[in-house]
Amino acid sequence: MVVTLGVVLAVAAWLSGPGRSATVVRELWHSGISATRATADRVGLRTGPVGPFVRRHRVWITWILVAAAILAYVLWSHPTGWVVLGPALALLLALAVAEFLADEPEETDATDEPDEPEDTDEPEDTDGPEDTDGPGAPDGPGAPDAPSRPGEVPGGGSS
Repeated sequence: MVVTLGVVLAVAAWLSGPGRSATVVRELWHSGISATRATADRVGLRTGPVGPFVRRHRVWITWILVAAAILAYVLWSHPTGWVVLGPALALLLALAVAEFLADEPEETDATDEPDEPEDTDEPEDTDGPEDTDGPGAPDGPGAPDAPSRPGEVPGGGSS
């Protein structure tokens, strides 16, 4: 029982730490739950008022779930290794459900279309240059007062 409790606490401490592999595990956890939530949104699952409530009170809910798991372990009359593992797995499941409910719903409105330029019946203005840099630009090499050769001064004189 003590070994199981030590392992559960060590894994919890490691997962909450800044280590590279712990960060990868947490990112996998969050991306898996987000993918599940996105799929549920696509098939029409809505959380109603529960989702915003859980999102607003996520920190409190997390601490209440952790406290409940600890309380279950402390108040158990004859704790064994399975008694440690059971509440730990139940806590993981409860945290996954809370994260699923608190995750932002995916914005997929069927009436929205991708941003495309609007078609207008007016012809495009093709009189002026579209590019202000390069040859043909007002200040570029093809400008009326621009020198035609390197070293030549605009206006006709040479340097």
